[in-house]
Amino acid sequence: MKKIFNKSKIRVSRTAVIIWRIDLTLLMLPVALLIMLIGVFFPVIAAIIGIAAAAAYILAIIFYIPLYCRNLNYTFDKKIITVKKGVLYKRTSVLPVSSVQYCVVMQGLLQKRFRRCSVFLMLAGSFIIISQLKLSDGEALVSALREMQSGGDENGK
Repeated sequence: MKKIFNKSKIRVSRTAVIIWRIDLTLLMLPVALLIMLIGVFFPVIAAIIGIAAAAAYILAIIFYIPLYCRNLNYTFDKKIITVKKGVLYKRTSVLPVSSVQYCVVMQGLLQKRFRRCSVFLMLAGSFIIISQLKLSDGEALVSALREMQSGGDENGK
């Protein structure tokens, strides 16, 4: 069996915090531009929105993203994939490996830089995203799932 199933639990690394912080900072740039445009005509409203956006940004950068990464973990078994995540609301997704119809490894620009990836597992009516895995773990997961789908590991061999 592939090495991905030999690990008991995979936690998201510290580089995920860096990637999500940079992504959030890039998302705040259009918000800042919009606030500046509103400030031309409505300076008081723009000041209120700006303070609220800055407070939300600081709270997300300092508290939310690290807590989310600390609570995000994956467990890969030969028959079940478990995804646990959430800060305010804890959510556990249990996915039988046999119900995976298609899987894709995707990398953004920052993920390529830090050698991370996201694995999209498509099911009959939904999908599950396994974010910020090491690239080697993501590729091992996808190859193991494809091997199981092709019938190579039906009997647990």
